[in-house]
Amino acid sequence: MENSKKLEFAKWTLERNLAWIAAAEIKVGYIVAINTALISALASIYTNDSSNHGAWAILFVSIAIFIHLLSIIYSSVAVLPKTDGPESNIFFGKISNISRATYENKMANITDDMLITDCIHQIHRNSEISRDKFKAVRISMALGFLALPFWVASILAMMV
Repeated sequence: MENSKKLEFAKWTLERNLAWIAAAEIKVGYIVAINTALISALASIYTNDSSNHGAWAILFVSIAIFIHLLSIIYSSVAVLPKTDGPESNIFFGKISNISRATYENKMANITDDMLITDCIHQIHRNSEISRDKFKAVRISMALGFLALPFWVASILAMMV
């Protein structure tokens, strides 16, 4: 395959990887909003009810809120920026660590082979980042679902 086709394919693959990273981060907004709403609903019902809550209600509310908070924490792990990685003429984290003149000089002397290699390194690094973000999102979602039975039990226990 000629270099121009390799470079075009590498750029396309890198763009797809960046889209996967963005997709993981978009999911976090929904997860945090839902968990926050469920915690707020529990807190509102718990504090507005003038009766004394029994031990079961206190236990279920505590467990539900704890799990929802864990879900939010894992969501925040998914959106933490990852600025480490291999030397690069593409990635802002590495470019910002050198002077403008140095970067201009590097770009003036870059070859197609160097660009292809740079893209390959960035594809690999962004694949790792995407994997880690989706793992955190998956755990966050699982925790959110795990909290639901305790949330329902909390509501029921406070109604008694």
